[in-house]
Amino acid sequence: MARRKDIIRLRGENVCGAEADRVPLPHPDVELASAVGVPGEVSNEDVLEAVKLRDGADVLPEQLKAWCAGPLAAVKVPRDVLLTDQPPLTYTHSRPCNHAWGENGAGSRKRLS
Repeated sequence: MARRKDIIRLRGENVCGAEADRVPLPHPDVELASAVGVPGEVSNEDVLEAVKLRDGADVLPEQLKAWCAGPLAAVKVPRDVLLTDQPPLTYTHSRPCNHAWGENGAGSRKRLS
């Protein structure tokens, strides 16, 4: 079970951030991904997917959203995709640290898509 801070409240559904983290990883251009809940316009939160691309990769946020739409239920597809040089990692640098986005003001980041 995920920790409470990794749960995204989305239109009455509880979305596990770890589930949304794993979906873009098989994409050939994605190195790291981190999903986090940001303040939503319609619901409590929306899903923001922060993605670090591999060197030389050239993919648009819309293409990553379409990639995520395959295995995820429609309500869980990220509303926004943020391309970043480095998503925050845990202290051991072994995996993305989702709740750090909230501490760093992810809700105030510019929407890319």
